[in-house]
Amino acid sequence: MTTNDSRPSTPDLPSTPDLPSTPDLPSTPDLPSALGLPSALGLPSAGDLAAFTLAAQHPATHAWLDRDARLRNLTEEHEFDLQLATDLDLAARRAAFLNAGPEAPAYLNRWVRVSTDLNAMLSIRFERMEVTKPFVDVSVTSRPVTHADLPALADAARVYAAFHPPRLRFWSAAPTTDWTALEPDLRVLAAPIHTLRGHPVPDGLTLIPTTNTEHYADAQAAYDAVDADHPHHA
Repeated sequence: MTTNDSRPSTPDLPSTPDLPSTPDLPSTPDLPSALGLPSALGLPSAGDLAAFTLAAQHPATHAWLDRDARLRNLTEEHEFDLQLATDLDLAARRAAFLNAGPEAPAYLNRWVRVSTDLNAMLSIRFERMEVTKPFVDVSVTSRPVTHADLPALADAARVYAAFHPPRLRFWSAAPTTDWTALEPDLRVLAAPIHTLRGHPVPDGLTLIPTTNTEHYADAQAAYDAVDADHPHHA
């Protein structure tokens, strides 16, 4: 399972969603190095990106599905990241549709060196597809992001300066105490239903069992909207 969106409490720093976590993430011995990554254009493979993503996820999720199956799912998902980094025809279609100003190549994803031990996949995105609300999405990092990385990440995001994005979005499985200087704009609670049933509802959330189909159409519309926004996941 993966998650992807966020924003900062200060104009020049990124923010993070408020995800539950523990301070220490497990190490993954077979991860590719953040330096000297393979393949064309200096891009990592989709499998490399999948390994990075899996290592950054909350340890509680690791028991939900076999590691190899998770890596296969994540590899398929990150193939789209690489397409966004290399497909100029797709970039041209995004440029024509969004009409935000810059030429097509500016819409390509970028695999950038953030610091000596951190690389990141960046993408220009627009909140609710509004060109007046651009932000830089960090879809993958070569290791989990820490608070100390924020200035360097913000600097790396200047690769999209032509769009004038005021925010940076990334995901973290670290505890919220690690991000006290930021204001999260999205909290994600994700687990198998049988696991959630045995735990209390976290602060700030409500859970009310439905007794009829009154909101079925709303739920179906929400799922249809996700399918329309992410056809490669459908």
